[in-house]
Amino acid sequence: RRQRCDNSRQRTQGKHCHSAGWQDFIINTGMICKMYKSAPVNPANFTGAARSDGAFRQQAPARVYGGWVTFEPGSRTHWHIHPLGQTLIVTFGAGLTQVEGGPVREIRAGDIVICPPGGKHWHGAKPNQAMQHIAIGERAENEQVQWLEEVSDEIYLQPVQAPSIK
Repeated sequence: RRQRCDNSRQRTQGKHCHSAGWQDFIINTGMICKMYKSAPVNPANFTGAARSDGAFRQQAPARVYGGWVTFEPGSRTHWHIHPLGQTLIVTFGAGLTQVEGGPVREIRAGDIVICPPGGKHWHGAKPNQAMQHIAIGERAENEQVQWLEEVSDEIYLQPVQAPSIK
């Protein structure tokens, strides 16, 4: 459970709560992380409409970052690489994902997707259905993602391979 900072907590902990587009949140462990406001994603890295909500990052030396990303039907990321990998937890809807060289796979609410370190991949909503996921990763030497080229419609609209459960 998280609690929003309040003035009494600010005074007792010597922390500030609001500054330049983010809010500090107290997590039940007492740690502070930066939590960013809801915003449209950078259109240079996405095709279609998507939003980033509740994005967070921990302060150094921790390297963890993440947040919720909501994709409108047909929207998707460009190809990209996370040096230390990325974990996606699909929270609603249905989407698609692909690691370069592999098949396009369908993902649905409740699925957990492991994007391998250094693996070129993309993910997004299905053409006719929205999708939201929580994305969690780690920064490597201050780099969390390397954005690459757009995912073509030819790739995005490939036949989907059914999920496999191992």
